[in-house]
Amino acid sequence: MIESKDGKDCRLLNYLQNKYEQNREIIVYLICGFLTFVLSMVIYALLSEVLRIDVMISNVITWIIAVYFAFSINRRFVFKSHGNAIKELLQFYLGRVLTLFVEQLMLYVFIVRLMYDNMTIKGIAQVVIIILNYIISKFIVFKKENSDK
Repeated sequence: MIESKDGKDCRLLNYLQNKYEQNREIIVYLICGFLTFVLSMVIYALLSEVLRIDVMISNVITWIIAVYFAFSINRRFVFKSHGNAIKELLQFYLGRVLTLFVEQLMLYVFIVRLMYDNMTIKGIAQVVIIILNYIISKFIVFKKENSDK
């Protein structure tokens, strides 16, 4: 419990601290997801807008870099995993391959076929992918083993 100098408890700070502790994993995941999103958008913009590399190729290159970054920070900071790193890495990449196909499909349909704005669709796709990736990471890749077994 946090207390003020005059001995009174600081209810708001205690409330916020309690909420953070209850939701630490999702909060840290969102922060890491945001960092991955920024990295992904910067690399994608550099490749597709500055270097004029095809959007589909740019997305795959971006994906390879972003997935490695995401695995590293998710394993260490979000899920604090001490499991088999090779197994987790393989599962992580397999999950990301699934979401890559989802993202590629979204980009193909909305940018290539329907001619929507490149960066807007990439941003929307990233939000969808962050949510799907959390579900896969939490319940498959970094799932906690029950200690009751």
